[in-house]
Amino acid sequence: MPMQKMNRSSFAAAAAEAGLTEQIAMKIFDETADHFEKALTEAAGKMTAAGYKDAEKLKNEILKCGGYGRI
Repeated sequence: MPMQKMNRSSFAAAAAEAGLTEQIAMKIFDETADHFEKALTEAAGKMTAAGYKDAEKLKNEILKCGGYGRI
């Protein structure tokens, strides 16, 4: 399944196919989603500090399409 189509329910279904319990799968999913946004924010800050003026805008565009709030 393409990454842009991944959401909580599809992740749970894939985890079941792999033999993981839903509780473990959702813990992994939530941790990954949470860390993604934090890492993206940190990277945008470093890029801005390095002179990439549109890094924050790019981060916001990515989050519009995919961040934790969209799943």
